[in-house]
Amino acid sequence: MTASLPADQGARNRIHQDLDATIFVEAGAGTGKTRELIERILRLVAGGRTELRRIAAITFTEAAAAELRDRVRLRLEEAAQDEAGLSSEERERCRAALAEVDAAAIETLHAFAQRILAEHPLEAGLPPMVEVQDEIRASIAFEERWAAFVDELLSDASLEEALLRAFTLGLDPEDLREVAWQFHQHWDRLEAATIEAPPLLAADVSPLTELLSEVIDLRSHCGDAGDLLCRHLETVETYYRRLVAAESDLDRLRIVAENVSLVRRNIGRRENWRGVSPDQVRERLSQAHELRQSLVQGHRAGVLPPLLAALQRFVLRYAEERRRQGRLEFHDLLVQARDLLRRDASVRQHVRQQFSHLLIDEFQDTDPLQIEIAVLLAGEETDGAPPPWHEAAVEEGRLFFVGDPKQSIYRFRRADIDLYRRAQGRFSEGAVRLTQNFRSLPPVIDWVNHCFAGLMSEDGAHEGQATYVTLEPSRELPEGPAVTVRTLGGPVQDNIGPIRQREAQEIARLIQTAKAEGWPVGETDDDGQPAFRPARYQDIALLMPTRTTLPPIEEALEEAGIPYRVESRSLVYDTQEVRDLLAILRALDDPTDQVALIAALRSPAFACGDDDLLRFAQANGSWDYRRDPPASLPADDPVVAAMAALHDLHRRRWWETISGIVEAAIRERRLFELAFAHRRPRERWQRLRFVLDQARAFVEAGGHTLRQFIDWAERQADEGTRVVETVVPEPDDDAVRIMTIHAAKGLEFPIVVLAGLNIESRSQRRHGASVLWGPDGRPEAQLGSSSAGFKTPGHEALAAHEELMNRYEKVRLLYVAATRARDHLVVSLHHKAGQDSHAARLYEVSAEAPYLSRAAALPDALPPVEEPAPLTFDDGPERRQRWLEARQQRLATLSRVRTVAATEIARLAAAEDDPNLRKDAPVEEAPPWRRGRAGTALGRAVHAVLQSIDLATGAGVESAARAQAAAEGIPGRQEEVARLVAAALAAPSVQEAVASGGRYWRELYVSAPVEGVTVEGFIDLLYETPDGLVVIDYKTDRVPDEAELEAAMARYRLQGAAYALALEEALGRPVARCVFVFVRAPQAREEAVEDLPAAIADVRREIRRHAPSTAPAS
Repeated sequence: MTASLPADQGARNRIHQDLDATIFVEAGAGTGKTRELIERILRLVAGGRTELRRIAAITFTEAAAAELRDRVRLRLEEAAQDEAGLSSEERERCRAALAEVDAAAIETLHAFAQRILAEHPLEAGLPPMVEVQDEIRASIAFEERWAAFVDELLSDASLEEALLRAFTLGLDPEDLREVAWQFHQHWDRLEAATIEAPPLLAADVSPLTELLSEVIDLRSHCGDAGDLLCRHLETVETYYRRLVAAESDLDRLRIVAENVSLVRRNIGRRENWRGVSPDQVRERLSQAHELRQSLVQGHRAGVLPPLLAALQRFVLRYAEERRRQGRLEFHDLLVQARDLLRRDASVRQHVRQQFSHLLIDEFQDTDPLQIEIAVLLAGEETDGAPPPWHEAAVEEGRLFFVGDPKQSIYRFRRADIDLYRRAQGRFSEGAVRLTQNFRSLPPVIDWVNHCFAGLMSEDGAHEGQATYVTLEPSRELPEGPAVTVRTLGGPVQDNIGPIRQREAQEIARLIQTAKAEGWPVGETDDDGQPAFRPARYQDIALLMPTRTTLPPIEEALEEAGIPYRVESRSLVYDTQEVRDLLAILRALDDPTDQVALIAALRSPAFACGDDDLLRFAQANGSWDYRRDPPASLPADDPVVAAMAALHDLHRRRWWETISGIVEAAIRERRLFELAFAHRRPRERWQRLRFVLDQARAFVEAGGHTLRQFIDWAERQADEGTRVVETVVPEPDDDAVRIMTIHAAKGLEFPIVVLAGLNIESRSQRRHGASVLWGPDGRPEAQLGSSSAGFKTPGHEALAAHEELMNRYEKVRLLYVAATRARDHLVVSLHHKAGQDSHAARLYEVSAEAPYLSRAAALPDALPPVEEPAPLTFDDGPERRQRWLEARQQRLATLSRVRTVAATEIARLAAAEDDPNLRKDAPVEEAPPWRRGRAGTALGRAVHAVLQSIDLATGAGVESAARAQAAAEGIPGRQEEVARLVAAALAAPSVQEAVASGGRYWRELYVSAPVEGVTVEGFIDLLYETPDGLVVIDYKTDRVPDEAELEAAMARYRLQGAAYALALEEALGRPVARCVFVFVRAPQAREEAVEDLPAAIADVRREIRRHAPSTAPAS
């Protein structure tokens, strides 16, 4: 099958050679699109058309960007040695480009946007120092800002009536938070959106009461007062009288919204009614019911606009706060960069000159912001504001797109097939298509072509769906059977639970069969030639669209003794060990959560059986561990002991960090030890360590409470939470890999098993909130359930379109999954008969060509699991002594300090202790509010005020001094704090910093490697002068008198020189002076370090002198 040239070589030649054209490459799965993108970069550089530093290569994830950078480096190295293919001048250009690889703009779009903003912060309206918040920090910050906004919302008099009506009609406040979160994720769309909030309508229930009155009057036609329908009308009359008697709109709405059944089917005997039939009465009641529902829905829709408008203001205000503070989220980077390029022609021109070519990978995952940024940089400059991207003219050759619409699976992140097609039609005369697949064996390609040509269509007939383009195989088959696509199961008349159990058991048998039969999988031998070997467990990837089917599959693999590991974050959070741990944490955080408590007690951590729980309940035990246990039960009763342990952890949660409590729960309940009950304890250990690491990251990101962490952790299990969700694999572990299809994007595996395809194709939206965006940019929202929730008028039509688009995307998700397979593809078609599911649709299309696949041949039963051999090891005294010596050597190595603070260098040389030399504690050891501040309470308060107030005007000194004095526990010394701050502000060096035109920075952390050691510290004030940088350090604790000043400067000299050394090493810029400001009232005293270069040299010597205790191990 292998040809000398790929069938699509003409398209590849155009990518390599047509360097002056804007090219849009549609690259099918496994066609080597990244290789071709790299080749185009090489041709641009080697041919002298541009330099690598002027190329921006944009891809979707950080992992993909890192891989792309490495591959570009490798290709340039090869080209630099290619005497046969390149001229000496071309090879020299490649060698020069190698020096630019590390700094080249080969990165994600977010990193590229950050690069633009970092070079033009003032033009973007940002402070000089911009902090990019990761997803954890962004989530915590949003929750804190939302909590503050809720108080504002509830106290807003203008929204009082709308809120009262909303809560009366059943609004869940959590749904408002969810709408705010969705607004927050797409806040740029809100800027141009107009949400009209008309006045609330009066609760006119007269049409309903009139109709009810007419129905109630029909009782006179019933001759039997005991007739069930007649008696039901009495209940309706009671409801009617309450509604008529209601005096306010709020009362009327509360009654209308009550869950009272106006309609009861199949009651009323025909012979008891004269002049009217029971059917006619029930019909009138149905009309009343529908009228009541219409009233409720109308008033629910009426209260949404003012609330949505309030949420719009909140989200936009919060976005503006982040911009002013320079604390940007990932989405902010794109919006701010787009806005900067759109409004500032000089910045746009500068960046256009900086980057001559933009190459965009994975373009199918793009959103409007990416294409706007690309066109703004590649478009021809025009007078006035730039036109919309779809009307702009771009310079030929500046843009290069690579993507595959069939792999567009991130619609929830605004990826849009229609946008892809519009961009393709606008900037390229027809797509350059790569169709030669180098990944999969021919049978896999044949099956994929047949199934997805039917599911997607080859003529582009489905608007919103990708057009299927046939793939061409290139690999040769190994010797043996030609069919490498197998199916499992089919339609079954059964409930979905047993179907999934059967599916899991068959998957386990199939994996054992693949291992036992040694299914051949391809690899490259030592001579670089293709070869085949028997399959191992680690060659098998089990992919699933959602986490729904994970529990039965885990259970089946465990019973079969098959090693496996879960490699997706959303799946890890849904494993039993993690669910148990989160139940324990929720129980100890909230003693009233009895559901979490029972789940925790029944988990292996406490091992309370149902009989234990029953005995505790019969003894009148309280399901609140803060209460005393029943006196009739002993202290060692399983439930009593478990409740005591939970109570102890509950009390300690106030004094320990979140990660400390998580670690205590794992350690004290022996969760690591309990993992030995399973055949693969290391998999359980990995999951528990993962959650513990997440808790530590949550704390470092600013998380405060255990409840915050639990809520955040449970949200991580939701599909769509993350784009990149792969947990780092363990390549030394021969185990089946389990992950979601999203996590498998960009990967490939010798054997792929598709499971869990028996979920319904129709999206099942849970109770919550949904925000959709209309063609006019206006948001349409639904809160609560689709049948009994709040809904804006335009949401229903958009939801129908969204459902169709989601259905199309799920087909593309299956395409991504199937094309991950290199050698063997196994598709589980187990599904409930008559149900519309992915498995049902694949079953139908694959049945049209039965010769392309075959039913997997499975053994009738699993072979007995071999128990692992007992561990044997040498525990004699000689081996123990060797272990002790090795341990001591390792501890000695780890005890050597690799980081030293500037103040520590000065203290090493000082003859006495000085509180002014206690400032630069390691960052991780100091709480956030004390990082970089001096040693005493007074000194910390003065430093804190100088960090926060306006240095030019001194505005806010009194309030800041009062707050910081209180925070440090010295409220009676606030005036002293204010006087010392005023003295510092009047110091000449501080005045010079203020006069530097804003080129000064406060509380600046600096670190740099010096003599094999990282020197770090916090600089109180740094500013820029024509001669170089100037370092200012405040001394606020023990201020020396004139007699002591010379000795004090001798002690501080090395501290200041260490700051200067670290700055020069980190920035490559000279430090002109280092000034110590001794803060005392009424006038501060300044002293500069004499002969700063000599002092810097002394610092280097001091570091080397203490090398045994400070230098890292060799």
